Amino acid sequence: MRPTGVIYTRRITDGDESGADRRSFKTLVRLCGTGAADRVRLVTTMWDDADMVSDAHSMEDQLKSTHWKTLLDAGACYERFHNTRESAWEIVLGIGETKKPFLVQNFFDLRKQLVIKTSEIAPNDNVVL
Repeated sequence: MRPTGVIYTRRITDGDESGADRRSFKTLVRLCGTGAADRVRLVTTMWDDADMVSDAHSMEDQLKSTHWKTLLDAGACYERFHNTRESAWEIVLGIGETKKPFLVQNFFDLRKQLVIKTSEIAPNDNVVL
């Protein structure tokens, strides 16, 4: 089974990104690559709990203009999750319209091909890898 897309969530009520937030986002970029960025949804949550709407909007702008800019520029989509079933379906249904592979899929496909090829080599063949 191949993943259709990735939904990366972040609470809008959180302050500046922590080291863990930056590391997890860098991992996402490395796994997906920019070639399949249109299959990534960057989603902010907890809008219904945001006490200061202006702070939430400032955080949203900061995420889009700095932290998430790499993937957004490559074609990822930004969405707000409004804690409703309709909002969830909007986000989910927006994924999967493209079939570009994630970088991690390319890696596993190549690895599988290598395993198949090496299993075809007879034990007595003199092959240098």
